Amino acid sequence: MTDVNWGSRTRTIGRIAVWSLGGFLILCVFAFGWVGVRGGLAAVHLDQIRTKAPELVSSFTGDPSQAVDGLRALSDHTQAAHDLTSDPIWAVVAQTPWIGPQLQAVSTVTASADELLRLGVLPLAESTQAGVLDALKPVNGRIDTSSLSSIKEPAEQAAAHADNALTAIKHVNRTPLVGKLGDAVDQSEGLFSRAAGALDALSTATQLLPGMLGESGPRSYLVLVQNNAEMRSLGGIAGTALLLRTDAGGITLVGTESGTALSAGIRGPVTTLPEDVQAVYGTRPARYFQNLTQVPDFTFDGPLARDMYRQLTGNEVDGVIAIDPVVLSYLLKATGPVALPDGSTINADNAVSLFLSEVYKRYPDPTTQDAFFAASSASIFTAFVEGRGSSTGLLTALARGADERRVLLWSAHEDEQSLLDGSSMAGKLAGHR
Repeated sequence: MTDVNWGSRTRTIGRIAVWSLGGFLILCVFAFGWVGVRGGLAAVHLDQIRTKAPELVSSFTGDPSQAVDGLRALSDHTQAAHDLTSDPIWAVVAQTPWIGPQLQAVSTVTASADELLRLGVLPLAESTQAGVLDALKPVNGRIDTSSLSSIKEPAEQAAAHADNALTAIKHVNRTPLVGKLGDAVDQSEGLFSRAAGALDALSTATQLLPGMLGESGPRSYLVLVQNNAEMRSLGGIAGTALLLRTDAGGITLVGTESGTALSAGIRGPVTTLPEDVQAVYGTRPARYFQNLTQVPDFTFDGPLARDMYRQLTGNEVDGVIAIDPVVLSYLLKATGPVALPDGSTINADNAVSLFLSEVYKRYPDPTTQDAFFAASSASIFTAFVEGRGSSTGLLTALARGADERRVLLWSAHEDEQSLLDGSSMAGKLAGHR
């Protein structure tokens, strides 16, 4: 009797095991089928994003108000892709070996794209409607900074969402990813990195510009135009120095000096450099104005430039800005061609080659070269102040330059410098000093 009961119990246990295994297999098939179908649908939305994003980016930089409808449609795709790849069943399957990391990578990309576009870029674009950015265009040498208040908060939020999205992408483990998925994640990180840099620069600008443009009182700024033809750690020699004055939104070019002329006025180091700096560069950064950017840290070079300029000219400045010929070419793309004092024309296509090569062939005398650099820089700046080109084009040019670390800024005001610290415009190499 005992044997009969044991056999019956064994068969029952066997049937339960079979049914359990069968049920588990059915659930697995269902789960993987569910994931497969939703993944396929998500891929359709992602393909729409990949196809339409470049055109929308171009539209956004040209006129954000005209891009809003397209961004709304694209945000519908990012939200749909995120929803399809974030349900509970997807999350469970994402914990399985091999296929799990693939699903986790896809869900991270879709979630990040949704945060960047729907929560960050779209609200910012909506806030720029009704001619907000057009108000930032200089009129008779003056910029209305009050218009910045309406985009300050959306810009800050967009920058924060972009940073969150970029951080999430950076944490994706590429090692277990197969096929082209790893490449897709790498491409996404590159795109998100550029977006985060541009939005961070815009957010910082909305906070800094009112003060820098003299909203609370007159300011003075030293603008260094670096010449990349003679390389230094942060780009090139400080070839030209422009002195700007701002007051209540008004911008005035006070004067220009060549780096060579300023260096000629220095009889010895203007300050005692730290021992670690002298061990690498000697006293050259403090003895020659052109060598200011030898030290790859603009939080060091900016104060040094201010001190040197004050000793040489008697002018005290509130900050130092550095740009290069590539940034000038970006600005010229927005302003259009500019006539130069020698009768020639400079534009976005010939600016870099003209500053870095042609001028040396055209004018063998270094003094004449310096004069040309100074006059040309002043002419381009004048075109900018006159309000040539679209506001978005000018902002895009500056944002691109900042993202490429070609626009550097140091402020003598501690609250403003704290906003710059850690940004691309601070000009500080990671791990330096």
